[in-house]
Amino acid sequence: MTPNGHAPEPPALVVRELGAGYPWAPRTIDQLNFTMESGDCVALVGPNGAGKSTLLQAIAGLIPIDTGEVLVHGIDCHDKDVQVGHIPQRNAIDWNFPVTAHDVVVMGHARGNRWLPWWPKEDRQRALELLELFQLADFAERAFGELSAGQQQRILIARALAQEADILLLDEPFNGVDVAAAAEITSALELLREQGITMLMATHDMARAARDFDRMLLMRGTLVADGPPDEVLRPDFLHQAYGDSAGVLPVKDGVLHVASIREPVGLNDD
Repeated sequence: MTPNGHAPEPPALVVRELGAGYPWAPRTIDQLNFTMESGDCVALVGPNGAGKSTLLQAIAGLIPIDTGEVLVHGIDCHDKDVQVGHIPQRNAIDWNFPVTAHDVVVMGHARGNRWLPWWPKEDRQRALELLELFQLADFAERAFGELSAGQQQRILIARALAQEADILLLDEPFNGVDVAAAAEITSALELLREQGITMLMATHDMARAARDFDRMLLMRGTLVADGPPDEVLRPDFLHQAYGDSAGVLPVKDGVLHVASIREPVGLNDD
């Protein structure tokens, strides 16, 4: 109990003994455990096939859970009242779907079978406010597929916030974007951090993860290491996660020298 006699607030996210995978394939992750408090911003790293995308989809309630549980603020992730924002990899999105930027954001309010154009006025107004927040109001009526990669990712983040989600899952948001788009996405993530949004971001770019995040989860089917970057990016943990390919990584004084990484390690989907 807290000093005022109330029960303490549950963590934002609890992943306990999780086992999950796609129904048509062998299980990808097993016995995975970690906890995130509200406002935590965590980078999820690991080699191709480590299960990063599978984990994010399991947390979002998009695939079945075989064993264990995922709790979002103490509630099972598949509960209809749980709102988790999930932004998949770019290759999983139809960028040419005929909708405007405003349409994409307002769809974040969808409940049940509600579809355009019957959106309540307050939902449309909230979408405009979110576009303004991310400096995208001037593009509200532009076709989503015509926007730059950085603008598209910011719109998808705004859409997730329209769901009233305070946990955001991002799957390789920097993959396949240019320097300008990466800067736009970085600014959007900094804004989310300032607002106290809990974030879990899967990435192959360990240099960015080490620079922009105070905590990293290194996984390969299960959790290999969890902690600050300088504690996670050690040769023994990297070898456990990456196997023989870890030998090509620049290690200095017993820690991965991320400044020497010129390309992300691995580019394929999990």
